[in-house]
Formats: sequence, C-alpha cells, structure tokens
Amino acid sequence: MNGYSSKGGPSSSKNRPNNTDTKNSEKERIHFHRSETYIVEKSNCQTKKENNNSKTDQLECEKKASKPISSIALIKQQKRAEMKKVNDRLNANAASGNVKSIEVSIKSAKNNGQLNLSNLNLIEVPQAVWDINIDNETHENNKFDVSFENNQSKWWNQVELTKFIIASNKLKIIPQDIQKLSNLIFLDIHDNQIEWIDEALATVSQLKNFNCSHNQLTQLPNGLCTLKYLVELNASHNRLGELPQNFGHLDDLENLNLSNNRLNSIPKSFRWLHKIRKINLAVNSLKTNLSEIFFSTNLTLIDLSENQIETLPEELNELANLEQFYAKKNKITIFPTFYKCSKLKDLDLSFNQIKEIDDKTFNNLISLVNFYIRDNKLCSLSQSIKNLKNLERIDLSNNDLSALPNELAELEYVKQLLISGNPLRTIRRDIINRGTDAILKHLKNQIKVTENQESQNSEEMMLKSENIIKSSKIFDLSYKKISIITPSIINYCKQSTASVLNVMKNSLSDLPEEIGELNNQLNEVNASFNLFTLMPKSILKLTNLSYLDFRGNRISDLPIEFNQLKSLRELIISDNKFQIIPDCVYQLPILENLFANNNQIKYIDGVKIVEMKCLALLNLQNNDIANVPPILGKAIQIKSLQLEGNPFKIPRSQILAKGTAEILNYLSGRLTEN
Repeated sequence: MNGYSSKGGPSSSKNRPNNTDTKNSEKERIHFHRSETYIVEKSNCQTKKENNNSKTDQLECEKKASKPISSIALIKQQKRAEMKKVNDRLNANAASGNVKSIEVSIKSAKNNGQLNLSNLNLIEVPQAVWDINIDNETHENNKFDVSFENNQSKWWNQVELTKFIIASNKLKIIPQDIQKLSNLIFLDIHDNQIEWIDEALATVSQLKNFNCSHNQLTQLPNGLCTLKYLVELNASHNRLGELPQNFGHLDDLENLNLSNNRLNSIPKSFRWLHKIRKINLAVNSLKTNLSEIFFSTNLTLIDLSENQIETLPEELNELANLEQFYAKKNKITIFPTFYKCSKLKDLDLSFNQIKEIDDKTFNNLISLVNFYIRDNKLCSLSQSIKNLKNLERIDLSNNDLSALPNELAELEYVKQLLISGNPLRTIRRDIINRGTDAILKHLKNQIKVTENQESQNSEEMMLKSENIIKSSKIFDLSYKKISIITPSIINYCKQSTASVLNVMKNSLSDLPEEIGELNNQLNEVNASFNLFTLMPKSILKLTNLSYLDFRGNRISDLPIEFNQLKSLRELIISDNKFQIIPDCVYQLPILENLFANNNQIKYIDGVKIVEMKCLALLNLQNNDIANVPPILGKAIQIKSLQLEGNPFKIPRSQILAKGTAEILNYLSGRLTEN
C-alpha cells in the first residue's frame, strides 16, 4: 500500500488509490497520551463515525487485525505496548503538567535539538523524552516508508537532542534511561528533589555543561568523572559530603560550583584539574589540606567563604592569573602575601581573625579594586596602602584601628571608605559620620600638616640618642621593644609640645611615677599591646586625659580611683581579661565611646549604662554575656551598640543584624511586656 505491489515491485498507476481512497487507507496517527507520551495506533477502523459501534464493524476490524502484518507494523505495535505499560506510572505527570506544552516542546525539539520542560510539576521524565531519538533511528532504517508523516516534521529533518532542561520540577531520580540521550551537550536538572543519578550518566560522553544544583544529592556518580569534555559543573546547594576520588579526571573542566554543600575535604586528584578557572566552594566545612585547590595557574576566581579555614596554603600566593578571591567568615589569622597575584581585583577576607598585614603585601596588589577586611582584629594599616592605585572600595569596619594612614587620601579612585566600629582617635566622629569624602579630605589635610612639620622641625622630630620621634603633637615610642620607660625619656617628652604619648607594641608592664608630671601636657595615651596586668597608678594622675587605650593587655580590673579621669571621652579596654565592667567606668561623667570587646564579661549593669548620658558607642562583642537586660532599651543616647559574639539567645541574631535602633526598640518592648 506504500506504492509497492505485494510482490515487492512497483505497482501500476491503475492500482494506486485516488484521493478518496487515500482518506480511507491505512495510515498512522501519533497522539500525545494523557501520560505525556506518544501512543502510535492504527487507524484502519477509524474511517467511520466515532459513534458507530456495531458488531459488524467490530468483526470486520477483527478480521483485518487477524491478517498477517508487516515487520514495520509489528515494530509499531510493540512500541504501542511499551508505551501503554508506562501509562499508569506517568498519569500523575499528566494530571499536573501542561500536556499541550510538552507535546509542542518535544515536536520542536526534534527539529532544533533543544528541549525545555521546566516548571511543569513533573515527578518523572516523560517516556517520550527518553525515546525522542528512537523514531529517528527507526526512520533511518526504514527509508522506504515514505508515507510515514504522522502530522509531524519529516523524519529526515529531525536532529538528535543536544540540549535538555527539566529544571524546577519534582523529580526524585535520574534513571538509567539517561543513556538514551547520549548526544546531550547541555543538561540542566536544577531545582528538583533529586537524590540519586544513575551511573549511566557516563554514557552521555559529549556532555559539556551539567547543572544539578538545588537538589538533595548526597553523592555524585563516579561515572560523572569520566566525562572528559565537561567544561562546566554546578552541583551547589546539595548535601554532598565528599567528592569521587577520581574527580580530577575531568580534564576539560573550567567552571566548578560546589557551594552550599557539606564537604570537609578535597580529593588529591583535584590538583589534576589543570584547565580549571573558577572554583566556588563557599559554605562548606573545609578546614585544612587545601593545597590541591591552588595547583592550576589558570585560576581566576576562588570562593572559600563560610568554611572553617584557619590557614591558607602558600600555593595561593603563586596564582598569577587570579582576579577574584573570597574567603570571608572563616578563622584565618594570617594575611596572605599574594606574592604573584598582580591581577587580583576583588579581595574579601572579612569576618576572620587577622591582626596585621605585612607592609610588602600592598606592593603586590597593584590591580586591586575592591578590598573588604571588615570584622577582623587589625590594629594598624601600613602606609604602603598608597600603592593600591586602582582601589575604589575599602571596608575597614569593626577592627581595632586607632589611626588611619594619611596616605589613603592619595588614592584618587576611592569611592567608598568604611571605617565605623574602630577606636579611631585621629579622626573626629562627626567627620566619620559625614562619609568617605569628608574622611579623605581630613586625611589629605593631615598630609599637608605633616609635610610642614617635617620641613620646619626636622631636627626636633628625631632624638638621635634614642631614635624617639617627637612632633608638635605625638611623642612616639611604639614598636621600640622597650620594657621600661626611663626618667630621661620622660624628660624628652617634657621638652616637646606633644599632647599624645604612644607606647603601643612594646613589653611594658608598668609606667613610672614621673608620667604624672605630664598631666598638664598629655590628652591621649596609647599603651595597647603590652604586658600590663594592672592599670598603672601613674595614669590616675593624668586627669586631663580624653583618650586612653589599654587594649591587648592582661588587665582584669581597674582601681576605684579610675573615676578621677573625669575628662575621659574614649576608653579602650578590648582584648583583656575583664569579667565585668568595673563600677568606676560607669562613673565617668562624659565618656562617649567604650570599647570592651573581646574580654570575658559575663554581666552588664543596664541601669548604670542608661545613666551614662553621654555614652554614644558601646562595643561588647565577643564576651560571655548570657543575658541582655531589657532596661538597656532605655539607653536611647547610644547610637552604636555592638553585642555580636555573645552566648545570649535574646535578642536573636536577626535583631542584632538590623542595627542599634532596632536592638534598643526590641529591648524596650520587652521591658514594657515585663
């Protein structure tokens, strides 16, 4: 009936059916069944009206059906049977999916090789998808069947499926049937509920881009690691606890995203990924043995944020092509040298435990644009920061900086400079509050002042015998490795007009009585990072002090007489061993800024804090405070209240993150409830 006689030869024109006969001839129709799969059925008995159910017609059909059928018809009949078997299993899909949309998509995919079945509430991949390439093979093997049109595109125009997206559905597994789509180049199954992917994925050997993110995978199939052409893999937001040991066999892999999993180690084969350019391992449980990550010199991006890393390997410093490095919210204590990282543009090491940055480091980061180092323990910043000529944004918030290098003002492209939460004594609060432009202007003016002083008083700036810096404002003994201040040093200070004494970063455990003789001269004392276990009594004689910095010592209490320092506006006792805030501190009448973070404080007196009418900043981060008294909500004079890093449960971290005003409002509300 296909233009050939029963003997196999061409039939004569007399035997060819006319147009009327063609309508009644045997032909095939492909229907999209409610189970979202094609059912191929014969139409021999469909020429009559659908309501004709007579026994005669039925017998006629049965007689015709009893006749011997060709091999082609047998294949089609077998296919119908197979389709019918999966019907019940896929009914749930049909009930929730857009049947017409799927039909159109599959039909289109046969022409362009691309299929998108996203957002259809599918619980399984339709069988018609797995079989999408089978029709092509059947037609290729039966080219004589020229009448097989089926209201679809001509079989000779059909192409293999190369791109398949079935994201944002409710799939649970990717079964062995995936091997039927062996020509896929792009596969996207993200945002499902997939717990398992069959090892048959290995047969999809041409795959270049695979996205299985936002699922419930606890492991990746070993077969994945045989996909030698895979360029991009996104397996983020799963439950992966480890990677296959042969993961390094992905020879062509360039972009890898494994963020938001449960990884605590990296296989040694990772170092074989020589083409890798971007690695995202953020939000995992990585801690040590990370050297394998840094072997590829092609790396341009590494994200290790929110892990438990304490030390970064030396190999990091060798990555000459690195442009972006993120490692915030870890436990890193040492700032890398980035020795060969001259192309680095974005650097984020916020929320770590870094105390210092080597002076030479900034000489290497000549391309740096964005620098985020907030919430660390930096106590100083090198003047060599002026070498970051391309810097646009720098966040130094919540460190232990008492001063900023004036050289920051020389960076002409800086658009954002964040410095809040530091015990700065060289920049007034009102200048800080006015923002970046005001701060840079202030620093620029300081450069001019310093230059004038250096040119006019060069001899007075250096004491030859002791190499002590004297200026019109600061008597600087910092970083001198001294353990005692001699009377002669006090005399030098008297001879100067200095109002600031800086003895930070030495080995001092006491200050001489003679310090009291500088009462009318000194306004500020910085004795941070020494070996003091007690507050020197000589300090109590400096009643004109407005600024006192004793952080980084071993002090656990203050003498009662400390309340005599009635001019004190800023007190820094961070990083000591206080278990309470001494009463004498509450009695300082004009105290504006109190830094008591990183101690062992267990209790705070809310009533006494409320009575400190001038208090504007209170930093109690990283202590052992178990309860925050609701009465603290009445301390409306406080503009900056920092309580993070304590064991109390109320207020919750979400409240703390919203800032001071929200914290006080919350506490005030609890006070009303009580």
